[in-house]
Amino acid sequence: MMRFKSYCIILLSAILWSTVYSQEHDGQWVHSITHRYLGPRDGLLQAQVFHSFQDSYGYIWFSTNEGVSRFDGLHFENFPIDELQTLSRVKYFTQYQSAVCMVTSTNIVFVYPDRRMEFYTLPDNYSIRDTEFEVAGNNLYLFNCYSPQSSQNESDLTLFRFDMETKTFTRLAEKLPLLVGYVFGETVYVISGATFQKGQITISRIEGDQLLHVQTIPMTKDFYGVSFCTTGSNELFAQIWRGTEFDNTSHLYECKLEGDNMKLIYKMQMDNLKIKCIERRDGHSLFAGKTIAVPAVSILDTEAKTASTFPLNMLIANDIMTDRDGNIWFSTEEGVYVCTRNLFESYQLGIGHNDNIWSVIKDHQGNVRFSSYMYGLWSVDPKGYIHKADIRYNGNNFSVWDGYMGNCIDGRGRVFQPTGVGIAVYDPKKGNPNRMDLLRTGTSLAAYYDQQTKNVYFGGDGAGYRILNILNENGELKSIQFGPRHIISICRDGHGVLRIGTFDGEDRLDEENQVVVHDTITRPYTGVIAMTADAQGNLWKATPQGLYVEDKMGIDRQISDNQVVGFVINYKNKYIVWGAKDVLYMLDLQQHTEGGG
Repeated sequence: MMRFKSYCIILLSAILWSTVYSQEHDGQWVHSITHRYLGPRDGLLQAQVFHSFQDSYGYIWFSTNEGVSRFDGLHFENFPIDELQTLSRVKYFTQYQSAVCMVTSTNIVFVYPDRRMEFYTLPDNYSIRDTEFEVAGNNLYLFNCYSPQSSQNESDLTLFRFDMETKTFTRLAEKLPLLVGYVFGETVYVISGATFQKGQITISRIEGDQLLHVQTIPMTKDFYGVSFCTTGSNELFAQIWRGTEFDNTSHLYECKLEGDNMKLIYKMQMDNLKIKCIERRDGHSLFAGKTIAVPAVSILDTEAKTASTFPLNMLIANDIMTDRDGNIWFSTEEGVYVCTRNLFESYQLGIGHNDNIWSVIKDHQGNVRFSSYMYGLWSVDPKGYIHKADIRYNGNNFSVWDGYMGNCIDGRGRVFQPTGVGIAVYDPKKGNPNRMDLLRTGTSLAAYYDQQTKNVYFGGDGAGYRILNILNENGELKSIQFGPRHIISICRDGHGVLRIGTFDGEDRLDEENQVVVHDTITRPYTGVIAMTADAQGNLWKATPQGLYVEDKMGIDRQISDNQVVGFVINYKNKYIVWGAKDVLYMLDLQQHTEGGG
């Protein structure tokens, strides 16, 4: 569906964050989940999204109050409500053969890949009260339907079956209470569970055109009510309230069917807000969207029996879906949120008004080190505690406010972090993980460790000009006059040439003569913000005009569209990762090489 997967991200170096945990220490350490938001400005038909569905082609469909939006990973195609020949929103999606089947309050709509539509209206002016639908084989079961005469009376509802092959309706049963459907194997079960019935739950099985009662589960005297939710992998959960109308608690049960008997397996106590949608997160935890709740989604840990806030600020989650790639989609009252398969957590320092983090790196001891613009240099230890760097210059404490880009680690495990006054160096041999020694070389915007020479290269300031600093393994520092421009990226290319990027063009280092040579080749971009090389000798460039790759023949080819790219990383020679504004892109290097680009 997409060659490149793009996800919204708060910190551009999220890959390094997967082992860091949120805690409070020396100030608040705030975290959230990396995500992408999709709303009307992105082409979504309307902000209130109620249901989602992924078809066999990979498209994702969303139901809104004004119709349906189909998303291909980049763009929306919209089907307004009048085009669907209904006055209500779509309540349910499924797929039959090549067509996506939509159910509204009054009709069933088939949408084919060529956008052709077929419409089938419920008989006798019936309407559908609730969003209870099940599919078994060719049959679509429509629960809780009502006639104009019954007017949604909860004891006078009708169950219809719609044959998606013959496109015909069959009325299976009438005078029913509010029901929940559940398909187990090839059998459709009917549960009286949206409200309680005389302190018991009753279960029936649909066999042919009949409902056969198979089980009654008695409830204790303090039973107040029950509702059911099903995950995308067809796990059935019951939320049971105990107490009185004004004083009750809810409890989560997993429902297991053995033959025709359903067992209620107790999981945990919860608050009394009703679960509107539920989805599996992992082996022992679930996402639970609540009605009228802020925050909208909780994570229920059924092993620890705890509920925690999902760190994404959404307003009422109407639906939660896991797509076939493992990404989580939240349909909310204010648009759609998609979280990546890995659910990377993004963190804010919470230490001041401007928490801009311009670079992140993990040292060999497991500390994650940050350069924060306006608030200096920080680290988070493996236990999740945050520490401000103890920066020394000539043995004395020194304040650093401007942390910049381009951190690197040399062969000795030393970390180099550019700042507004020079380069800060962490040396693990000195023992103190918070101590950093400052080399006062002026504003530095890039640092690069070169495997070939074992030198660290970084920018700096001279008397009216910029300089290229070279620090060798023995700590000897040499400087070469560069020119009027700041050095913002450094990398050795596939031919062994040390390349230098600025906001205004490129340069290279003539290492034999120790002089900088300006690039005279006409390039399709104005500057190079960041660079990285891959094992095949290609040089990947983040530029103001998008991402480019220069092959060993010296030919530049544009990879992403015309937008400013802030960084580019070669991740273990498996992926090229780059960020543009609030979007993270990942390119599979193997597929890129095999596909010829």
